[in-house]
Amino acid sequence: DKISLFNNEGNSVAFSTDITEPAAVAKFTNTAEYTAPETIYAVYPDRGGVQKLTDGIINNFRIAGGQTAVAGSFDPAYGSAVGVSDVNGNITFKSINSLIKFTIGGKKAPAKVTFTNGGARNIAGLFTYDTITGAVNSGDGAKAISLTPAAGDAFEVGETYYIAVIPGGNFANMTLDFDGTVVRTVEGAKYADETNDFLVGKIINLGTVAFPDDEPE
Repeated sequence: DKISLFNNEGNSVAFSTDITEPAAVAKFTNTAEYTAPETIYAVYPDRGGVQKLTDGIINNFRIAGGQTAVAGSFDPAYGSAVGVSDVNGNITFKSINSLIKFTIGGKKAPAKVTFTNGGARNIAGLFTYDTITGAVNSGDGAKAISLTPAAGDAFEVGETYYIAVIPGGNFANMTLDFDGTVVRTVEGAKYADETNDFLVGKIINLGTVAFPDDEPE
């Protein structure tokens, strides 16, 4: 696995680990030249050097409009996280995206699931993170994200899935659809704070959902 650390010029440098199992702590190393600033900021996942830290703003985070379904989890390519060093040089990460959670009910599983924000906020595309205020700001992108299984795989009834989205304001009239059929409509305010913002790192649980003609009797 790989992370990026920003050097004293704000450029990202890749560090990697050979660890293959989930762990609370991991040691990352690199082979490139790296001059550490006084406070080290890191990001996950590594994006091949395209990210930069300028005046406290980290740019070029990305969440795709098409994601791969993972039963009980989310597409690991879009679990954006930021870490900061402590006085001992250890780096602790926190998630900066939000997650849409749902469980497939009924007897029939969809082939494709789409989550759409009816408000002005792009929930997929590029975004930035302010290391000083914690604010997330989206740029060019889309207001809908589709979730599909990997080739040769399929959604399963009874399983829970997650969709990674860019958090922030202007979420309204959210919909979740199965194969083009809306199965859940939710007002954004139900899951927002007093400023109508989806909080960074928040999980929005839409509960158990099924095709309208496949609800249990």
